Parts: sequence; C-alpha cells; structure tokens
Amino acid sequence: MKPLMKHMKHILPILALLLATQMAKGQVPRDLSLKVSDETGRLLSGAEAVIGFQTIRGVEEHKGLTNDAGEFAAREEMSLGTFVLVNKAGHYGANIIDLAKYKISTGKAMLPLVLPHVIKPIPLHAVRVSSIKLPLQGEWLGYDLAAADWVPPHGKGKTPAHSRISLNVGLI
Repeated sequence: MKPLMKHMKHILPILALLLATQMAKGQVPRDLSLKVSDETGRLLSGAEAVIGFQTIRGVEEHKGLTNDAGEFAAREEMSLGTFVLVNKAGHYGANIIDLAKYKISTGKAMLPLVLPHVIKPIPLHAVRVSSIKLPLQGEWLGYDLAAADWVPPHGKGKTPAHSRISLNVGLI
C-alpha cells in the first residue's frame, strides 16, 4: 500500500489530464446565436449580450450588442459549460447560468430569449431590524415595508401588507 501512496502525486495529474481529454473528446465547434425579442415578438436591437464559455484555460467571454435582427453570436471550440447574460434598458434581463439543461445541439444553435418590458415598476424595500416587537402572537400580521411599520390596526402602514408574519413564542 505504501508504494502506491508514494507514487500518487505523479498519478493524480495524469488522471486529471486523461479526464479532461475524455470530456473534450468528440466535441465539435458550435456557433451559438441568441435571438432577443420582447414579449410582443418585436426584435430588440442594441441589447447588451454576453456569451461565456468555461474552458480548461478559464472563462472566455464574448461581449457585444444585438444587431437589427435582435441577434448576437459567438463560436466555441471546446467548453465545459456555457452561460448567457442579456440586458436592455426598459426590459427585464436574462441570466442563464448553465445552458446544459437546455440540451442545445452542436453545430449551429439558436437560443431565443424574451426580455419583457418593465411596466409600472414598484420599489422594493429592505428593512434591517435588530429586534422586532410583535403586537400579537399566533396571528397573521401584515407589515408595510415602505413605511417600515405594521398595517392597521397595529401600526401606521398605508399600503396592503408586503409580507405577513406569524410567531408563537413559548417557554420550553
């Protein structure tokens, strides 16, 4: 057993290289194209796009803007993973971390993306609370994040409850 352990530091790098070679074996170059539109089907030109390929050497990012046909493309030679980011002002963005689950074929692949318009955005609020005093226990209570207070009849919150809280406190 000890002679094997002695040679392990030489064997592990070779095994890692063989594994990487097997993962890359059989892969062919792929042209990945994005076709970006809004929810009505109108093609979006000028959207900021990033296609990234995770390779053995690191991450290769291809950045640019979609053309008049709403398209952006990148070519990969060999990758272990792919991600896509697309943003356009006035629209919600797209962020796909791992394209593997989409089962995109090799060769030429087109990925359609829909960026919906932002309509009547509402502000999101976060409240940092070190301690909170509940007016009642064991009942659902509404909390207005914009006012940082309970909704009536327990506080001065004005909007309908952004969140509801219920807590039962007892002695063990």
